[in-house]
Amino acid sequence: MSNEKEKFQTALESLNPTQRDSVLSDADSLQILAGPGSGKTRVLTYRVAYLVIEKGIEPNQIIVVTFTNKAANEMKTRLFKLIGVNKTNRLLIGTFHAICSKLLHHYGQYAGIDPSFSICDPDQSKTIIKTIQEDKNINIDEFTRKTLTPGALLGIISKAKSKGEDEHMYKELYGKEYKTRYIAVVFMAYEEELKRQNMLDYDNLILKCCALLKRKKNVLSNIKSILVDEYQDTNIVQYDLIKLMMKQVNKKSVTIVGDPDQSIFGWRSAEPKNFGKMEEDFDGTRSIKMEQNYRSTGKVIKSALHVIKQDEQRIDKLLYTNNPEGIPISLITTQDPKSQADFVAAEIKKAIVGGDRFFDRVEVKDMTSYLSFAYNPKNISAFTRIINVPKRGIGEVWLKRILKFDMDNNGTLLDSLREIGHGGCDIKVPPQMVGKIRQFVMICTHIRDMIENKKEVTDILSYIYEATEYEKYLKDHYFQDYESRWQNLGELLSIAKKTTEDAASHNDHYEEDTENTTAVKPVDETMQNGYGFVKLIQFCNL
Repeated sequence: MSNEKEKFQTALESLNPTQRDSVLSDADSLQILAGPGSGKTRVLTYRVAYLVIEKGIEPNQIIVVTFTNKAANEMKTRLFKLIGVNKTNRLLIGTFHAICSKLLHHYGQYAGIDPSFSICDPDQSKTIIKTIQEDKNINIDEFTRKTLTPGALLGIISKAKSKGEDEHMYKELYGKEYKTRYIAVVFMAYEEELKRQNMLDYDNLILKCCALLKRKKNVLSNIKSILVDEYQDTNIVQYDLIKLMMKQVNKKSVTIVGDPDQSIFGWRSAEPKNFGKMEEDFDGTRSIKMEQNYRSTGKVIKSALHVIKQDEQRIDKLLYTNNPEGIPISLITTQDPKSQADFVAAEIKKAIVGGDRFFDRVEVKDMTSYLSFAYNPKNISAFTRIINVPKRGIGEVWLKRILKFDMDNNGTLLDSLREIGHGGCDIKVPPQMVGKIRQFVMICTHIRDMIENKKEVTDILSYIYEATEYEKYLKDHYFQDYESRWQNLGELLSIAKKTTEDAASHNDHYEEDTENTTAVKPVDETMQNGYGFVKLIQFCNL
């Protein structure tokens, strides 16, 4: 017996009968209804190992969808011990958005997408919508212009997309209704601006990937098994994506793990009814209920079950534990829902550890914005962030003039800046600004050249640090904590190095279509830096 099989058999012995049944099931369509604290991550991890070790499925033929990057990394760490680092790195594992981003960076041309796109985060989306609201040339009413916040409008747009409605469908469905007709105008303008900047927001990653799989039936022809974690948090369009993945040529198995009782993301359009849809859409779907809790006390389990049983439409599922009964729970009474919400928020605040997410830190975002703009020179959001990092004396008025000139041009923003810097256009900037613009263009052009020449991401970042004199910039603007910020950029180099090392093992997910002359292969390979660069950009955005 091989070492891998021995490890796997030992791991199986640690499972209870229901967990073991879930791992070893041969059902082509499997639902694992896992209650809280029932060991679902362990079961999902062991099932991946089972498919690789016992069923002989190659790792690059397996897709594992997680709800968060943290969950994906946790699964990888566990799988390292079961199937090894090399095989684990060959799995296509990540969030819906991360997986769709990878596919679109390789095959975006089939969905009408430039594969060098950047990802538009919610803050950037709100900025775009705010600009649309302030544009007097766009026909929207005063209520939509001044009363609805950019966040509220983005929420409405996102909710529509989560149901599979793009801007054209939304206009057709709601463009004539009084309350929504101007929102349809904003929706259209927002999508036009995203396209102009060659950007996709998170919702579009899913929608465009669905379009890709509809148009190109063999993108995932090598995939044999799809596993989805936290299934209760999927929305309508994510479920459609799973169906499209399954409909790609060649037979595939699907395993979902989740708990409809734990569906708390209805405000983000999560659809617990997807459990029932799965039974309708996939013949012979088998359901296994994991009901033993290993985490909580008996008192907590009984109380939780008492509450959730009030939902008469829920899928019937017990919950029990062999843990001690524990101390009694506290019952808090408040005067009204607002007081209740304030109390809960205050308790959560006490428990939360402070600190920004690493990739949201100012210095890290500056560096990744240089990468993003060089990779996609239409990315206005990245440009406006870095044009004065370090300070180049380009104020708000000149920035607007530059962007207006760029809108009238057919090339990229980098092309427009090059024209301005060499005086080959109508816009005349002050002499002291010309040199700064030329320097900025030179830096970004060199970064782009390094990408085209497939230089290591660590080398590209090191060049940016040096060319922008960023350490001096930190000392001048963040003197009190500049050392810790500079150390963060050292950590960014470490992440880039690790990302590049892992990247090569992912390339064999994508196979060529030998049935026709239009091959399915990574597009614009010279701009992808051995896929490692693309992966870093995705990691920075997702």
